Amino acid sequence: MKKKRYGFLLFNIATLVSMVWAITRVPEIANLNTDIVADMQPVSKPEIDLVTIKTLIRQVSTQSGEPQRYLNRIDSMAATIQAQQVRNPFEVAPVQVLLVPTKIEKKATVEKKPKRKSLPKIVRPKVVINGIVWDVQEPYAILNGELYRVGDEFKGYTVYAILDTTVVFKNDRDKYVVNYHQE
Repeated sequence: MKKKRYGFLLFNIATLVSMVWAITRVPEIANLNTDIVADMQPVSKPEIDLVTIKTLIRQVSTQSGEPQRYLNRIDSMAATIQAQQVRNPFEVAPVQVLLVPTKIEKKATVEKKPKRKSLPKIVRPKVVINGIVWDVQEPYAILNGELYRVGDEFKGYTVYAILDTTVVFKNDRDKYVVNYHQE
């Protein structure tokens, strides 16, 4: 934890020293056209171009006694930039879109979905329960006046179950329940 604190502290000190050095060594950069009014809004943008940068570099390099290494390169860059038209890198160039009509040779056809095969309508026979003979071992039901037990056939259906008040019928496509109503 202490190493991180010392590193952060050293970074801040180095930044502060470099800022003080820049202000004391190059007073021209500190006095660029950046007047600030009371509400802290800049009055105008700094007006700085390659010529100003070139003169500042000459002044700094002559003051510090360093050789003027980059002046030739800056001169050539200034000449090429002034010769070219400088463009705004944030400006969006207009885009042309050409719409070419195409010739349609065939009309689009919509395929019709085949109709579902409808299942044949289930016709349930009319059943009247006349009575139920209830026995746990072997119950019987009186249907339309005839006696039936579990497993017997009745008008295309099998008697599936006989309970105390209902009879359940079943075939391969249908299963239904008939309740016994005593009157």
